[in-house]
Amino acid sequence: MDAPQIHDILIMAGQISAAIIAISGAIAILYRLFFKKMCDNIDKINKELHPNHGTSLRDAIDRIADTQEDLKIEVEKIQQKIDNHIIWHLDK
Repeated sequence: MDAPQIHDILIMAGQISAAIIAISGAIAILYRLFFKKMCDNIDKINKELHPNHGTSLRDAIDRIADTQEDLKIEVEKIQQKIDNHIIWHLDK
């Protein structure tokens, strides 16, 4: 091998190294822009789906379910009172 061939090989190796570094940098940027943001959003959603003693979406759903159960009991009591009142009128 003569000097121009070695020179060409070194230039080609430098170009390949530069391309690898550029591709790695692009991948790192894409990771930070897309994948990391997507993972952060998934983490936020995941936190909302688990109770945290007050402020999560799950806690709000649990409060609604409890209130609904209380309302169901109250409606049943009112229905019973109405039924008893109707029966009272029918008996007279």
